[in-house]
Amino acid sequence: MYEMHVGAVPAGTGPAWHVVAPGHATTLCGQVLDRTGSSDTDHHCTPCMARLQELMHHDAPH
Repeated sequence: MYEMHVGAVPAGTGPAWHVVAPGHATTLCGQVLDRTGSSDTDHHCTPCMARLQELMHHDAPH
């Protein structure tokens, strides 16, 4: 199961929710996960969400 964690956005525009695969220390967009961030945001990392959509589409029954 994928997890959501807050981290910095690559452009440095503030925190956003990133997607992390179980047992991994990097986000789906390739950032190193920093688990010390605050969860006070409603922004989501677009590259992480796009990659998650690709993975879910690939794993979906046909």
